[in-house]
Order: sequence, then C-alpha cells, then structure tokens
Amino acid sequence: MASNMLTLLRLSSTMGASTARRLMVATAALIGVGSVFYMVSDMDATVRRKLSARVSLMLGEEGFVAHHAERLTTETSRAIRPFVWHLQHNFQRMVEAEEHKRADHLRRRRTAQDSQIYFDELRIRAQDLANAVRLVSSDSSMC
Repeated sequence: MASNMLTLLRLSSTMGASTARRLMVATAALIGVGSVFYMVSDMDATVRRKLSARVSLMLGEEGFVAHHAERLTTETSRAIRPFVWHLQHNFQRMVEAEEHKRADHLRRRRTAQDSQIYFDELRIRAQDLANAVRLVSSDSSMC
C-alpha cells in the first residue's frame, strides 16, 4: 500500500497538482461508489441470513415444530380413523365367514363320519343276514 502511495506521489509530481488531485478525487469517488454498490448488493443476503436466524430462534423457543408435529399427528389420525374402522369391520366379517365355513365343514365331517359308521354297521348286519340265509338254504337242501 505504501509503495502504491509513493508511486501515486511520483506520478502526481509529473502530472501536476491539479490533475493529480482530480485523479485522487475520481479514484476516491470510484472506491466509494463501488463500496456502496457492494453493500447494497450484499444487503439482501445479509438481511435474509439475519431474518432466518431470528425466525429459527423464535420458532425454536415457542415449540413451533413440536406443536405442529402433534397437530399433524392428531389430524392424520382423525382422517385415517374411518378407513381403519372400515378395514377392521371387513376383516372381522371375513373372519366370521371363515369361522362359519369351518364350523359347517366340521359339522359335515362329523355327519360323514357318523354315516360311515352307520353304513359299516349296516354292511356287517347285511353280511350276517346273507350268511344266515346261506345257512338256511344249505340246511334245507340237506333235508
């Protein structure tokens, strides 16, 4: 920086005082305008950053996230509840229908087993009667 100043002073001695002064004023004005332009252009980002930090801090202090998470959970549960009830009701009806089918199947199976026992006993009695008839017919042929 000092060497730049010395270079400027040497230049001013060769150019003349009034030209050097105008050059310095123009340079200072250009630096000032550039600084103002930079501050104005950076102001938007700075303001957004500061506002974002403030809003985050305020929302964290007030429990905003926890409150709205609880509210969303409650609303979602309230919205889903009828569908869950309908699903449970349909499932219960399906279970009852399957229980009725199973009971009907067990009843038919018991009836079939009872019928099987009856017909087995009937077959045995028919065979006994057939044997008795054969014995009678063979006894009568001997006489």
